Amino acid sequence: MTVSLSDYTLGVGQGFAMDEALKEFPDMNGAVLNITTKRLTGKSNWKLPEGLLNVTACKINPDSSLAMVTRKNMLPFVKNGALTYDFGKDFWQVTCVNENRIVPSYNPMHPQSGKAYNRYFFDKFEKALPENANMLNFFFSDELNFRLNGNLWDKSFAQEFKKRKG
Repeated sequence: MTVSLSDYTLGVGQGFAMDEALKEFPDMNGAVLNITTKRLTGKSNWKLPEGLLNVTACKINPDSSLAMVTRKNMLPFVKNGALTYDFGKDFWQVTCVNENRIVPSYNPMHPQSGKAYNRYFFDKFEKALPENANMLNFFFSDELNFRLNGNLWDKSFAQEFKKRKG
């Protein structure tokens, strides 16, 4: 016989397993990447969003395409959260990437997320039914919800990606 658990009703914000794990590890709340673009020309001063990760600029061609060979890293021109730069007479597309922390949410890439979920979800069943612990051998989730939509972001993921991919 196989006994299974489903997380269909257990998610962030419901006061159960995931919320208990977040109480112990508040840094396990996740983040998503946001991308903001602006078209700038001349002397510009743009107050950038918090959580800045990168900002680049590309000259805009007369046909509105981007001249990729003109791509510039604009991070050196960011001071006190603002990009200050003279783009001259040309039009430039400036793209800012920042992380936006979502609270509450559950970061599945956090180094402790799997262990915490096991501890606060599965371990409760094993402790309550120790004589049947070996029967709980299946887990199904068809609507996993971490309260994070879009491009998940995690600093440890970025480090691991660089380590593996360069």
